[in-house]
Amino acid sequence: MKKFVGKMKEFLNGKNKLLFIVGAIVVLVLLAPFQKVEIGQKGILYNSINGKISADLLPGWHLVFPFFQKMISYPTNETVYKIYRDNKNWNNGIDASIVTPTKDNQTISLDVIFIFSLDIERLVDVFDRFNGEQIEQIESDYLDDIFRAAVIDSITKYTAYDVYSTKRSEVQTIIFDTLASKLFDTGIIIKDVYIDTVRLSTETEAIIRAESLAEAARIEAQGQSDANKLISDSLSDKIMRYEA
Repeated sequence: MKKFVGKMKEFLNGKNKLLFIVGAIVVLVLLAPFQKVEIGQKGILYNSINGKISADLLPGWHLVFPFFQKMISYPTNETVYKIYRDNKNWNNGIDASIVTPTKDNQTISLDVIFIFSLDIERLVDVFDRFNGEQIEQIESDYLDDIFRAAVIDSITKYTAYDVYSTKRSEVQTIIFDTLASKLFDTGIIIKDVYIDTVRLSTETEAIIRAESLAEAARIEAQGQSDANKLISDSLSDKIMRYEA
């Protein structure tokens, strides 16, 4: 053992020492893969053993030491998340849209689009809060439930007719405000909510059709009433002028 140590010391003297250092660096570089942060993303570099964050990284290639470091990338642009009835699930008997009761005890199905972004100044908080999950996991494990709950909670305050026709924009605003409140301290910023499709049951559709016809009749009757009043007022003026 002593002979081996002695020979190593001799080897590391002079030029051999420099060659050894260069060789070690080359081996290290070859073993440590480079990982890329794509444009429109920001990376979090952290210790794979204790989870301690080393740095947040801009787009480009970065050296990540194997076994000791890991990197996760988060989008810095707006993200679109859709909850909708897709054909694959629907053909398998699964309605992946948001099915909710309404104020008038009807049931409707909604396709809803949510637009959100991550606060780039709080990506470290997002990393800590969600235990280093990828954005796809955050969407499926957390946001999907939050989005659905906000929609259902808002829709139950309106009738099916309101949501289907006259007050859809108002409902979208209520959902947006609910989500903004729920996500306030998460580092997730809701940007927009859009109700894309509203589906009615056969019973609900019949009720809404009846309500629509009644509303149309009321408007027509009001219009006729206003017209009759104008005629009456006009005739009264003429009669008064005639008598004069």
